[in-house]
Amino acid sequence: MSPRLARSDVIIRGAGGGGGTNHNILSATHPDSLAAAVVRGDVIVGNATPAWARLAVGAAARYLRSDGSDPLWNVLAAADLSGTVAIANGGTAGATAVAARGNLGNAFMLMPHFWWNAVNPADSTTYYLSILGSLITSETHRTQFIIPGACQIARFTFWAHVAGTLGSAETATITLRVNAVDTALTFSQAFDAANVGPTSSPGAITLAADDKISVSIGTPAWVTNPTNVVAGYSLRLLDNQ
Repeated sequence: MSPRLARSDVIIRGAGGGGGTNHNILSATHPDSLAAAVVRGDVIVGNATPAWARLAVGAAARYLRSDGSDPLWNVLAAADLSGTVAIANGGTAGATAVAARGNLGNAFMLMPHFWWNAVNPADSTTYYLSILGSLITSETHRTQFIIPGACQIARFTFWAHVAGTLGSAETATITLRVNAVDTALTFSQAFDAANVGPTSSPGAITLAADDKISVSIGTPAWVTNPTNVVAGYSLRLLDNQ
């Protein structure tokens, strides 16, 4: 027959490593902790000892950042960001300056316009706009627009008004040139109506500061030549600064 023990007869003995009374987390009671008094905003971290230690709160607008060994308070560095941030979250949703400006809707820096006075274009001739607003056949004296800074041509637009005889259906070739070299921004245009265009050619031509823009007009062999033609063009430039 086994004897019965009253609760008061049971005594539990042990090492009691945590201490038997109330104590602070960062105190000498814990051999793996560096004793310290608590201050508002503190964070407990594992230090180089290693031991649990107090890390004081960082300055305003600082974030807890790892250097690979320890957590530290630091500013948010651009190098820490990857990918693109949505506009709704304060980003631009673009990986490049051009894409960012396009997404934010403030991309276009200027739209230069050029036009020339009424002319009677001849057959099978290449014309250039002169500084006096007339069409000339000498490229040496053509009017050029000098690009003020790095950008892209977003759109090239041409229009004309035939005040005299309407031309036949044959088309002239309108070409945008950069530094006296033809670009891919080109299109065909007839002068068989009183009001021609505007005709636009979307583009993605990258320009550098001091590049020179001009336009050539290659006329066809018309059956009926248009007369008293007034025309012009404009450029829409995308800021790439």
